[in-house]
Amino acid sequence: KNKVKSTGDIKGFGILRYEDQAKIKQKIAEGGIVSTGKGKEVSVDVVVEYAKSSRSTCRGCFVSIDKETVRIGCWVAAEGSELKWAVNGKKQAWHHPTCF
Repeated sequence: KNKVKSTGDIKGFGILRYEDQAKIKQKIAEGGIVSTGKGKEVSVDVVVEYAKSSRSTCRGCFVSIDKETVRIGCWVAAEGSELKWAVNGKKQAWHHPTCF
């Protein structure tokens, strides 16, 4: 497991709306944001952004992430057919903030 200990660990935190920043700050204050990355090795590089489309799927609950909602991403090892989208053998895994 990897733990986000401060907002400085989150790339793109500054572009979020105030209310979304407040939710993430509260989650960190409650003990941090922890990701299991579906049991795979997860980088501590965490990205937060608004979803550009509705095509991404949460790797926690496997439900589509709606366009223009907050999503959190981390890099995980790519396998099988995912390798065609991989960068150096890794792919971006997106999560809803509540599923991360």
